[in-house]
Amino acid sequence: MSMKIAHRTLDCFEVFMRAARPLTLTELARELDAPMSSCFAQVKALRERGYLYSLGSRRGFYPTQKMLAIMNTVARNDPIMEMFQPVLADLRDRTRETVVLGKRADVDRIVYLALQEGPQTIRFTGEVGAQVGLNTSAIGKAILGELDDDELRENIAQLDLKKVTRASITNPRDLFNAIKEGKRRGYQTTVGENEDDVMGIAACVTVGEEPFAIALAGPVQRMSELREEHAKKLLKACRQIAAMQSKVLDGLAAG
Repeated sequence: MSMKIAHRTLDCFEVFMRAARPLTLTELARELDAPMSSCFAQVKALRERGYLYSLGSRRGFYPTQKMLAIMNTVARNDPIMEMFQPVLADLRDRTRETVVLGKRADVDRIVYLALQEGPQTIRFTGEVGAQVGLNTSAIGKAILGELDDDELRENIAQLDLKKVTRASITNPRDLFNAIKEGKRRGYQTTVGENEDDVMGIAACVTVGEEPFAIALAGPVQRMSELREEHAKKLLKACRQIAAMQSKVLDGLAAG
């Protein structure tokens, strides 16, 4: 039950994000697909904690800025993101493509931890917190590429190799060979494997004992033409993080 309540609370804020306006109790219950009584109890709890406020019975409810204030404080004190963000921003500026930082979320998926969109009109867009299959993302391939051959085969055998696009790799042997090719090349790629007409280039950097991956993503044609140039800049960014991490980790240990 506690897991269900947690999910519904998070869903509540995402509903307000999508609606971008105040919602009545009836509208909120409908969007959450929840009984009116459960929704009423949830709204009551969030109001008591200062996360929602009422605009009147006919105008509904809307989130206060309490969650924003909390998350801004959390973000300002995240030493790992503080280390990554300037490097990601610099990589975005030098390539003019969207830059994504990701990490393995569970057996089958990676999660986007940070995203800096490129300035070009036609670009890859995404959102922090989005989860993507390991087999269809360059980030996933980069993280899998850190494993030795036996571990890689074992991990691939556990994956649910879902077909997201026509180009998605769903055969275990083909995925193994693609990752091995990427390891020889020094970086991993996807071409239309998670989204049609989007190419990703990714490389892994280990912080402490945890593998993170940085990816560049953009339209296939543009990325293909600049692949080698972009890959050099990407690998340089990973080396920058590797060189910086000892100072950050030492600070965490001292704290």
